[in-house]
Amino acid sequence: MSATIGPLEDFPAQPWRNNRGMTREIAVRSSSTGLLWRISLAQIDQDGPFSSFPGLTRHLALASSGTIVLENMEHRTVSVLSSLGDTVCFSGNDDIEGRCQGEKVRAFNLIARADVSAELVAYHQITHFAKSEAIFLLPVHGDWKLSISPTILRSGMVAQLLGHSTEITITPLSEAAVLIAAVIP
Repeated sequence: MSATIGPLEDFPAQPWRNNRGMTREIAVRSSSTGLLWRISLAQIDQDGPFSSFPGLTRHLALASSGTIVLENMEHRTVSVLSSLGDTVCFSGNDDIEGRCQGEKVRAFNLIARADVSAELVAYHQITHFAKSEAIFLLPVHGDWKLSISPTILRSGMVAQLLGHSTEITITPLSEAAVLIAAVIP
């Protein structure tokens, strides 16, 4: 198993595909047939269209204060993420317009091929994880203790746990919230 814990600043900011925002790519896994999955943290500074990711499923969670309103232009549906950790899942094929209500907000993203088992969830309590290909933890409030590391995981940090085969426990050290993206074999 590989475990890495460090500051988000270790991941350089880069422009979105459509050049309307910035993202920090935390991890990516590809095969000879293309992208399998990608984990990133996006900074949304302005209203506008989201980048298209045809053939992929997008999981998005609000990772800061503020509000993100996502309007699916094709299906005429609206998702409002207004509480830290609110999540939504949609097709990368969908024509999505995002509005951040005049505030800068951050969104934690998991993009995966349809045949890849993946999820993005917010946790507030002690949680146990069984075997997985990859787990990424982004604390958004409070401090967290990992059973496999003496390092305290704080806001502004990210933990990457790759290829673990034993149970891992995360424990909040106070009132806390963590976003967890998991790719399951």
